[in-house]
Amino acid sequence: CSIHSMCRQINGCYNKVDALFTGTQGRVWDERRIARFDKAEVKLPEVDGTDKSYVQEHVDLQTAILKGEKINEAKQVAESTLTAIMGRISAYTGQMVQWDDLMNNKDSAWYGLTLSPSADDFESGGVTLPEEGVAAVPGE
Repeated sequence: CSIHSMCRQINGCYNKVDALFTGTQGRVWDERRIARFDKAEVKLPEVDGTDKSYVQEHVDLQTAILKGEKINEAKQVAESTLTAIMGRISAYTGQMVQWDDLMNNKDSAWYGLTLSPSADDFESGGVTLPEEGVAAVPGE
C-alpha cells in the first residue's frame, strides 16, 4: 500500500488537503471514494456511528459517559500535533527534523521551541505580519 498526501497553504494559490491511498486492489480518496482496478462494484459495510470525525468524537464521549468509562486521548492528540509541527518546520526550513530533535536532544535547534508570536506579543503590539502574498521558501 502507498499513501500520497499533500497540503498547500499559500495565499493566492489553490489550497487543498488531500490523501490518496493505493493498495493492491484499488484506491481510496476524498472521504471514502473507492475505485477498484478491476472495475468491480465496491460495497461499503454498514457501520454504526458517523463518518464525520467531530460528531464521532461526541458520540464516543457520550457513550463513555453513559457506560461510566473514561476516554483520554491527550497523548494521541499531542503526538499528532507534534508530528504536524515537525512537518511544518521541515517544509519551511528544508531541513530534516526528527522526533528526538524536539523532545530530547537539547543541542538541537528545534528543542524547547515555544509558540511565537505569543499572546503577550499581540497585546504589546509587537507583532509584524508577513507581507501579503509572499510564500515561505524552504531553507530561508
